[in-house]
Amino acid sequence: MNKKSRLLETHGPEMAKAYEAWVDMRRRTRSPRVDKGEANYASVSVCATWDSFETFVEDMGLPKAGESIDRIDGSGNYQPGNCRWATAVVQSRNRSCVKLSEEKVQELKQIRGEKGISQASLAAMFGVSQSMVSSILRGKSWT
Repeated sequence: MNKKSRLLETHGPEMAKAYEAWVDMRRRTRSPRVDKGEANYASVSVCATWDSFETFVEDMGLPKAGESIDRIDGSGNYQPGNCRWATAVVQSRNRSCVKLSEEKVQELKQIRGEKGISQASLAAMFGVSQSMVSSILRGKSWT
């Protein structure tokens, strides 16, 4: 029986999910594979304290259903303070190509509500398309 199976059996699916994330994180940063789209991990490392799975879990806690490990600063390393468990939606909004943060989306909605500015003007102010502003105002995804 492998370690993941033992963890699943003794500690439940959250611990097994954390172990899988820990193994994958270390694999990605130690031998990034260009054919798997992992070339961006060549300059990313895992802090030395997270060489221990137990320390990793102490620092990170366990993921909830639907969460996986996310680096808050995508150009930073895997280390305490720069990692969290996050859903796919949160992670997709944390990519460097996304122009609007949650805070900017709230600001856009507030300006629209208070000043009644047109969608085209809001788009210009925030550097996004008018269709993106329209999607945001209709409550649709903005990534």
